[in-house]
Amino acid sequence: IDHQIAPKAKLVRAMLAEIMELPADHPVVSRTVVSVMGPCILLVIANRELQSKVAPHLNFDPESLAEHMTTFVLAGMQAVSRKARAGD
Repeated sequence: IDHQIAPKAKLVRAMLAEIMELPADHPVVSRTVVSVMGPCILLVIANRELQSKVAPHLNFDPESLAEHMTTFVLAGMQAVSRKARAGD
């Protein structure tokens, strides 16, 4: 974990923080890391049978899935970072 996962998580956290215009140690950035990585981990670790039970109508076409996830994540990041910067 210390040699493989932690450095990558730190890099992801820094990139998200920069996009969100928040410090990397801000709690909203940490929650965003979980929000971004959770679906990715599900798609990598869970087998297709489990995925089909969780989301039976999910289109696994990589391009459409990537486009949806990108749009969803960027909109969510914009909303939560705006709220955090406003002091809410």
